[in-house]
Amino acid sequence: RKGKAFFEKIDSLDRNYWLFIGNLTQFISNFAPQIRINFKIKHMEGQQFHHTLPIQLRFNDVDKFGHVNNTVYFCYYDLGKTEYFASVCPNVNWEKVGIVVVHIDADFTAQIYGTDHIAVQTAITEIGTKSFTLLQRVIDTETQEVKCVCRSVMVTFDLVKHESMPLTEEWIEAICAYEGKDLRKKK
Repeated sequence: RKGKAFFEKIDSLDRNYWLFIGNLTQFISNFAPQIRINFKIKHMEGQQFHHTLPIQLRFNDVDKFGHVNNTVYFCYYDLGKTEYFASVCPNVNWEKVGIVVVHIDADFTAQIYGTDHIAVQTAITEIGTKSFTLLQRVIDTETQEVKCVCRSVMVTFDLVKHESMPLTEEWIEAICAYEGKDLRKKK
């Protein structure tokens, strides 16, 4: 009898432990993404975006749930990147030099509906030897609500040699002048 009571007590503790772990996991999964998103948005508050591209929503951007599908946001970000570089570095020979995404992450903070008016804002926040960090966000142009935040690390790429290459001083100077500050990584 004593042995049975001991094991029942252990079973009860074990059950309570797993209930606690389950509740903790549920709490974290409910609130941790929001905490991370809020941190990223707060971190962006001081960021100035000098480049804004209005986006025309297309009929096929909206899915059966009535909002813009999350995969479409990356098309918007590509448009923003393309226009940013056309504005900032207009003399690049894109047949010889390219830029490729090596890392990208996005936080979706609010839905976009087919009747919304949106724009993509783009800024470069850091420049390395061969790479740079691009910060973008989709905003509602009427309310200024941030709909999505995206961070990309991109590398300059020699399309003839098929290898990464250093950013030219011309690019670095043009980007820093456009952004209004020196963005080179401190060594």
